[in-house]
Amino acid sequence: MRMTIEAYGHKEVSHKFRRVGIQAMKPKPAMEKIIDRMIEIEKTTFDSQGHRGGGSWRALSPGWAARKAAMGRDARILRSTGALYRSLTSKQSSNMIRETEGFTIKFGSKLPYAARHQHGDDRIPQRKYIDFTRTDVQGFSRIVIRHITSPFKVGSVKGARSR
Repeated sequence: MRMTIEAYGHKEVSHKFRRVGIQAMKPKPAMEKIIDRMIEIEKTTFDSQGHRGGGSWRALSPGWAARKAAMGRDARILRSTGALYRSLTSKQSSNMIRETEGFTIKFGSKLPYAARHQHGDDRIPQRKYIDFTRTDVQGFSRIVIRHITSPFKVGSVKGARSR
């Protein structure tokens, strides 16, 4: 595919290219949007009991389900106290890990038992609560691309046309 761009007012086009470079060096707004999307995905993952993206979390053992009920706890999987859910879905949670540096994001939970549920062990079955699909990752990439190329939004260069 060949694309030719004719632009009138090369100073404006040069300015737009400089802005693209600046956008690429300051990705934090895009990374924050990605974290917002990750939080929404976590809400959906918990609400579907891990069914989002295929499969689902292993059911609670009958014994643990009975103990949770006797204690008056939430019967849903990974929601006994709500702390894990909040640590992944509420920016106000002191247990949420959400850090950005350049194009790198650290996202997760500081709760000491969170990793046991994510990875499983000899006593607790794996219930991956952070499990982004290929479509999710493609969406994250689109957020970054839109951020970097925003100076060239359609109609942003006066007199420019493509053919």
